Amino acid sequence: MDGLAYWILRAGVGYIYLYSGWGLFFHSAQWYFYVPGWFSRMLADIGIAVDSYLKFQGAIEFVIGMLFFAWFLKSKWVGILGLFMAFEMALILVLYGSDQISFRDVAIMSSGLAIFMMTANFQNERQNEITARWLKIFSVLYCVGLVGVSIAGLMNGKNIFGDEYVGLNLMYIPAITLIIISFSKEIKKLWNNNQTAQIA
Repeated sequence: MDGLAYWILRAGVGYIYLYSGWGLFFHSAQWYFYVPGWFSRMLADIGIAVDSYLKFQGAIEFVIGMLFFAWFLKSKWVGILGLFMAFEMALILVLYGSDQISFRDVAIMSSGLAIFMMTANFQNERQNEITARWLKIFSVLYCVGLVGVSIAGLMNGKNIFGDEYVGLNLMYIPAITLIIISFSKEIKKLWNNNQTAQIA
C-alpha cells in the first residue's frame, strides 16, 4: 500500500497517538478529568492508582504512534492497529459518554476503519463474509448501548455512569450506523471487484 492518501492518514493518526501518549505519560494529572468515576473506583478496588493506569496507557499509545510511522511495518499489522483504534474509540464513546469534544473520537474511529480498509486483503470469500457480519453486529451493539445510556441521561441529566452531556450520544447513533454499514458494503464491493478481475 503506497498511496499518498494512505501515508497521510498513517502520519496523522500516528501523530495523534504520539501526542496523547506523551501527554498521558508525562502530564497524567491533566487527563484525570477524562477518567469516569466508576472506572476510577474500579481501579481503586483492585489497588491500581489512576495515575499509574494513565501512564501505562500513555506508554502503549506512544508505541502505537511510533508503529504508524514505521515504514517497514507490514500492511497487515497496520490494519490491525487501525481496527484497534476503532475499537478503542468506540469503547470510549460508550463507556465515557459524549461531551463537547467527542466528535474527535468519531473521526479517529473512522480513520482506523479507513486504514483497515486500505490494508485488508479480500482474497478469501469466507473471511470477507465473517468480517462484514461482525461489523454489522458491532454497529448494532454500539447503537443499542448508546441508546440505553442516552435514555438514562435524558431521564436524570447524567448517564448511568454519572457523566454529563450523555444526551449528545443520540447525535452519533445515525453517523456511526452509516459508517459501519457503508464499511461492510465496501468490503463486499471490493470482493466482487477482485472476483471480476480474476475472471478477466
